[in-house]
Amino acid sequence: MIQDEIPGWLRIWMQGVLLRNVYPALRAVAVGYYDDRTVTLRFYVDRSPVEFDHWVMEVICGELLSNTSTNAEMPALRDEIVFSTRDQNELEALSGFVFMRMEDFDTFDHEAS
Repeated sequence: MIQDEIPGWLRIWMQGVLLRNVYPALRAVAVGYYDDRTVTLRFYVDRSPVEFDHWVMEVICGELLSNTSTNAEMPALRDEIVFSTRDQNELEALSGFVFMRMEDFDTFDHEAS
């Protein structure tokens, strides 16, 4: 069963990995964390997935797994790349988002800040 939130250690690991791997087509990254410690990473991109998306996903999965010391910590890691033009608030968060691109900049009230 999927957890309601991402464990703190996994959020920190993911944010560290993403610092080096965010690119323009990446809209959001959702993480699913399950009772059996299985993890799902879901990339939301703004176009049909291309080879580069798969390459970045492999890099991120590899870096994430390098943080573990045994298979018991993360027995399985699934990855998904999803093309979606839906509004960000309509994207499935799984257990939560670890990255979300700013997309509504035009509606930001510049004078209020």
